[in-house]
Amino acid sequence: MVVDKPVPKPRTMFPPTPGFITPNTHELSDSQSSNCESPTPAPSLPATEEYGWHPKLVHTVSSESSDSFLSCSDASAMTPVAPPPSSEASPMVQLSPARPPPPPIPEPPSLPLPRLPIETDTSDFEPPVGPAPPIPPRYNRDKALPEPVEEESFLRLSIGDTISLSQFSEPKLGISLTNISSNGQWLASYDGESFGSNNSRPSSSQSASDVYDFLRPALGNIDILLPQDASLKADGENITFSGYVQLKTGKKESKRLMAFIRSRQLLFKPSDLDDLVVHGPYDLSRLLFVGKSIENASDIIVVLRSVKRGQTITHGNAEVLKFAPEDNFHFWITLLAKCNCPNYRILQDSVSEIDGGGKIFIREGTTGLWDEGFAFIRHNTFFYFIRQDEQIKCQDIRKFVKIKMDLPLADYCNHISHSHSGPLIIMLDGLSICLQNENDGATKTWFNFLQAQLRRPSRRLSECRLTSDDIPVIVDKCIKFVSTYGIRQPGLYRKNGPNAKARAIFDSLKNEPFDTHLTFYNDETINAASDVLRTFFRQLDIPLIPSEIQPELYTISDRYRQPLLQNVLDHKEVYEQLLLEKAHDYRSAIKTLPPIHYSTLQKLVDHLVEVNAHEADNRASIDNLARVFGPTIFSVDKSDESPSCVFSKTGLQITVMKDFIQLFDKIFDVTHDKKAIDITEAFELKCASKPIAEGFLISIHFISKDNQCFNVQSSLTAEQIVEYKIDKLKSTHESDGNVYGLYEIAKEGSLERRIGDRETLNSIVLQRWMKWKAKDTFILFKKESFFFNPGNTRPFAENIKICEPDSKNFKSAQLRIENGKKIQQFPKGEKLNKPQKEWKIDETVWFMGNVADRKYPPDFPFTTTFILKMGKYNIKYAGFCVAFSDEVQRNQWLNAVMACQRDYSPVDLIPDL
Repeated sequence: MVVDKPVPKPRTMFPPTPGFITPNTHELSDSQSSNCESPTPAPSLPATEEYGWHPKLVHTVSSESSDSFLSCSDASAMTPVAPPPSSEASPMVQLSPARPPPPPIPEPPSLPLPRLPIETDTSDFEPPVGPAPPIPPRYNRDKALPEPVEEESFLRLSIGDTISLSQFSEPKLGISLTNISSNGQWLASYDGESFGSNNSRPSSSQSASDVYDFLRPALGNIDILLPQDASLKADGENITFSGYVQLKTGKKESKRLMAFIRSRQLLFKPSDLDDLVVHGPYDLSRLLFVGKSIENASDIIVVLRSVKRGQTITHGNAEVLKFAPEDNFHFWITLLAKCNCPNYRILQDSVSEIDGGGKIFIREGTTGLWDEGFAFIRHNTFFYFIRQDEQIKCQDIRKFVKIKMDLPLADYCNHISHSHSGPLIIMLDGLSICLQNENDGATKTWFNFLQAQLRRPSRRLSECRLTSDDIPVIVDKCIKFVSTYGIRQPGLYRKNGPNAKARAIFDSLKNEPFDTHLTFYNDETINAASDVLRTFFRQLDIPLIPSEIQPELYTISDRYRQPLLQNVLDHKEVYEQLLLEKAHDYRSAIKTLPPIHYSTLQKLVDHLVEVNAHEADNRASIDNLARVFGPTIFSVDKSDESPSCVFSKTGLQITVMKDFIQLFDKIFDVTHDKKAIDITEAFELKCASKPIAEGFLISIHFISKDNQCFNVQSSLTAEQIVEYKIDKLKSTHESDGNVYGLYEIAKEGSLERRIGDRETLNSIVLQRWMKWKAKDTFILFKKESFFFNPGNTRPFAENIKICEPDSKNFKSAQLRIENGKKIQQFPKGEKLNKPQKEWKIDETVWFMGNVADRKYPPDFPFTTTFILKMGKYNIKYAGFCVAFSDEVQRNQWLNAVMACQRDYSPVDLIPDL
């Protein structure tokens, strides 16, 4: 028998009349209890102090077993709670009311069906007794009561039914519910294949999603109600996924295990039928990065925040997992990323089929603010979400100019402490994006992953590094170089350059297009650059003009050939009209090209028009240019066509290329104003409005590298710079009374030299550093660490060890300053008669310290290094390293050398003779 019981009502409240339900007390009579083989306690539902209309809750007790279950009737059948009439003949249990039911009441307004708990303990339910509590006075009586929530429509599912996610708001995942097993498990499939193992037998471990808790009832046969507008969101703890993977346990070792994503954890088991966890569980809330491995494209790398106990956790520590799924590769990356994805609907909907991503701190521009965000990569696009903006932005990875690390301390994220390597910066044309993870290891993983995206081999235009105008960088740089230096060179694009030079330029532009700068040496350099341009188009897998539209272009050229010949002399108006129609047909055909192909074709033809404009000097007629570039843009070296077929089309290709050059304005709809501006005139016009800069500005680092920088004129001396900065510190009350000096730092900080008071920055930066081609040097303003004392000098160093450039071996020697102009080296213990080596003292630059990895003798720990101004700097062990056994002896020797150097000493101690 089925009886009605009251349950809590929805949140929307209504006046108590009409239709107020007074609480009833139901008791189980002795006769009714005797009809049951095993008594079952009365159901208990959550008590509430609110009264009103309630939907029906059916409590059923089977006469054959003690199992019971709850089911909710149709939401539209809303009736006041009242017990049914008793029936002694019924074999089911019947509950009797303690008071008579209320009189019939009118039909109430429809309300939404409440969400019922899955497992309801009905053992201690006691309905409230007594009159209804008073309803408090309502404020703002001038406002209308809230409208009741509209009733939701539901889908009723039974065991064995099938529902498809195409009915819901996220069909992208491609999941369909194929089974609801007898124990309440929700089994799923993806693209027609099981998420779990390859076995045909389904198991509980193959559960693919735990989105709704009420899809897994605790009791047996029960109807499941799903809102029709439900949205299956794979966020956080709602994701369940499994599949066989090859877990990498070493460099060459791997195990085939069953991997599970469950309750925001990643764990590995021997099989789907085994409960033993052999690896994990790993808490995915610690996920920092997940994506493709740059070493093996079939592997997935997972970087987790380290939480090992009993071990000192440094900022660079991170747990790294690597495994190779046997199927559903992109789905693994997507679901792992969603497990730690911020809970924003716009972000959850966008994270699908990604190549890598994770939580990260993001800053736009050099003056922006750091904020939490989420970044991911899909194909050639970099997406990033900033919490403050609540919108997803994207940038084309192919247009990244450069990605680098080692930024100044001032650019470090202020939300992260104790970072050693700092953020990475992505530089684009007119924009920069800084990324930093809370773990330095994860930031480095991001850097390597993005670098790998830039260095992928490119055999198609769509895979090349691009400018902001969607033109391959290699094409843009070659065209600009030829236009700047060789536009008037005779035989342009018809003479070949040196093969070795052309190959070097081509490889450099392919690997590092933005960092490669073409330098003009002679005419052969121009010919080599023109060879690179032609070679680039010939080595593509798909020609600049794909084969799909080539027949249409050939047809257009052949269609207008005869009418144009007939009207070229006698009917000028008809001839011009035919040219316009021909250009229109060409424009309609090439509009179907991919955007990168179209923009590149326009750039190339525009360049050829400019080259033809200087035909008197370079002899590049339209016929000559068409013969060179016609086959170049229509065919590639790796073609499936036979040589005879390719040769038969050469004439048509040359004809179409001539039409492109002659009708460039009309085909590409370019105005005459743009075409008429000469490059040189445009450059001069742009520079004329800019003020002329006097000298160069040199950045001086304050106290430590990248801490703070200030710019000074390169013509200033060290003494002027120190006085200027000290006055600034005094004016801002930051002076601490210490003595400061200006130092030259070299070899990544291992060498330092106090700059002389009379030395200018021009002599250091623009002369010596340029000759050395030094990239790791800088000027530092800091507290004095070596005080120059001309009164404490000694021009002899008897007991020393010296090491020559590009060597680590020290040998005993003696040094002497001869006449204040030369430094001489003698063997140890011998008379100072014939020197082994000698150097002009003004041609040497003396630094404190020694180059890294150059180990000094244990008894000679006080080192100094001198490098010749015309010597080699960019070698591993640069300069001569001199080791002293006593610090006083070293300082006396340096004072003697500096006193003799004219750029250093304020007074010429050794006058010219």
